[in-house]
Amino acid sequence: MLARCCAASPASLPTRSAEKQKRPRGPFLFFDPRRVVGLSRHSICRAAPNIAGWKLPAVNQPGRTLLVMEWPAHAPLSWHRSKTGKANAPFYRDAESVVAFADGRVNLIKIYYDGYNPAYTRDPIPGYEYKYSGN
Repeated sequence: MLARCCAASPASLPTRSAEKQKRPRGPFLFFDPRRVVGLSRHSICRAAPNIAGWKLPAVNQPGRTLLVMEWPAHAPLSWHRSKTGKANAPFYRDAESVVAFADGRVNLIKIYYDGYNPAYTRDPIPGYEYKYSGN
């Protein structure tokens, strides 16, 4: 199985209308930097830690490496136990989100936030049970 993020070439990317028709609906997603406006897919994949294009056996700690996460985990926010009520903003440390790890396990975990950068842009500090990078 191949973890996908930046594997597609620009010529093979779907058009906006085709993308809307084929896009799965729901709260879970694979991190896909092609959808980030104003940045190339290559700059995102290098900037944010991820396992894009990796074969899963190459991931060093599959029990800690995230494969899939809920949308609010990117910030982080929580749809489950929000610390800010219905507003669910601004971002905050230890927001709980459902994630799936590269080893197939699914869990509700706390997501690290440094107070400045979106959670997905860096691996968390020691003490958290996950990481984005595969090494």
